[in-house]
Amino acid sequence: METNFTRKSISQYILYDTPVENIFISEYMTKAPESCVKAYLLGLMYANMGQPADDDLIAKSLGLTPSELQDCWRYWEDEGLLERRMGSQGTELQFVSLREQAFGIPAAKEEETRTPVLGSEEAAKLYSSIEAVTGSLLSPQEIEEIGAWITSYGMKPEFIMAGYNYSKSRGRSTNYRYVGKILKDWKAMGISDEEGVREHLAESDRHYDLYRKVFRAMGFKYNPTAEQKRMMDSWTDEMDFSVDRILEACAKTAAISNPNIKYVDSVLRGWYSEEKKDSTKPADQADLLARVRALYERDREENRRKTEELRNRVFTEVPRVSEIMAELKDASYKLSRAMFTGGSGKAAAEGQRQRIKALSEEKARLLREAGFSEDATDMIYTCAKCKDTGELEDGTRCSCFAEKLALVQSGLL
Repeated sequence: METNFTRKSISQYILYDTPVENIFISEYMTKAPESCVKAYLLGLMYANMGQPADDDLIAKSLGLTPSELQDCWRYWEDEGLLERRMGSQGTELQFVSLREQAFGIPAAKEEETRTPVLGSEEAAKLYSSIEAVTGSLLSPQEIEEIGAWITSYGMKPEFIMAGYNYSKSRGRSTNYRYVGKILKDWKAMGISDEEGVREHLAESDRHYDLYRKVFRAMGFKYNPTAEQKRMMDSWTDEMDFSVDRILEACAKTAAISNPNIKYVDSVLRGWYSEEKKDSTKPADQADLLARVRALYERDREENRRKTEELRNRVFTEVPRVSEIMAELKDASYKLSRAMFTGGSGKAAAEGQRQRIKALSEEKARLLREAGFSEDATDMIYTCAKCKDTGELEDGTRCSCFAEKLALVQSGLL
């Protein structure tokens, strides 16, 4: 009689082992940035278990931003240790066998023969459209990151522009990191085109932003329940409170041991009852916010004028700087196109990065020698942190917003 031998499965991932090839330790680990090594090892653990993982959660566990994590994946792609593909379920990162790579015959890569995702004219049109929305020239770093959205996430130009237009129309930051987070959130929801964006915004824009801000203010990491959504909807629909008043109520939970939505609801209902009795209501919040937004728009217009005047002065006194800026834009476009071609464009991409570095150093030197600061051609901002939008990259209010609001309320502006 035969006996079949089996082994009971291990139910906890922490009890598994993750084999790491010695080639990685001796040839790659010692020269790689620490954050990239951590990302590689954690990703390898998930790969060996055949388990998907959320990039935001991985980034948080490593103490990185999502953008920094993407830099890590690109680092290992450039080293040839990772291959990235877009699958039906999202992005797929495939870890390459270093032993096979060193001693076997590597399989032909799809990236080596594929055609560019965007042509030069289409790329130039996309970048020009983004610059029209942001009101400033794209830096080489921004162009490279936008190129990565296309190659790594399969984003189409119209989809990318929908993200920028959304941020602009809502008075939010048009910083590429902030817009990139919005676009990746949409992709994670299964939205991939402009029509999908319109449908999503039409359905959720009214209340989604409120839910997000309230839960962030409360420090909650889970999604709101149906009952919590109903309560939050009533704060705007029934009681007509502004987001700022609602967040003011959320701040009062700091004084209790168990912050919760019901407590905020009781605070707002108390305010609502008091204000219904009092005919002398405080100044209309919507009007105050409109006046604050007008101040930001005034700052942006004034700073655009100052930037143009200073650039014209620089170009007159140091004509070569104007030429360098045109060459930097050309190099950035070529870098983007090289990225679109995949593996075969890696050498060309690296060449353009070196060109960008040399041009940037020459520009800085010429500006110093002429008595200008190295950032003399950069966009001028009253508040460099939020770039005169009132919002930081993570969507939170900038400290300058409260300062402007106080000036408006006091009647000084």
